[in-house]
Amino acid sequence: VRNGSLFEIISFSAKTALTSIMSASYAALIYLTVCVNAVLEKVMTIFQEEESIRQNRGESENLRKAFSEPVLSEPLFPEGEIKAKPYRSLPEKLENISDRPRLPASKLRNKIQVLHSVFDPSTEMNE
Repeated sequence: VRNGSLFEIISFSAKTALTSIMSASYAALIYLTVCVNAVLEKVMTIFQEEESIRQNRGESENLRKAFSEPVLSEPLFPEGEIKAKPYRSLPEKLENISDRPRLPASKLRNKIQVLHSVFDPSTEMNE
């Protein structure tokens, strides 16, 4: 019985095949480690985003409570002090509407002609 290592017993081609299998498995292990690390990093960022959303929601609830109107047990003004005036869409005196100055018809026509002259070059020649 001869004492020696396993590599001495196996032929050279078997040694080469075994070495390539070991190298491929080592590369696959490194690739798997990198992929798992990337997935864990993504999961951590998702958890951090959810935590920040929860904190922001809690802060916004606190701000909403801080800026909300306080509940008053008694009104600030007595009921007799507040008097509402009725809303009127028309002025009280209808005579004031007819007294307003209006533009003469010639001025209105000139403005309309100028407006048309922008769109129609034939009216510019007529003026």
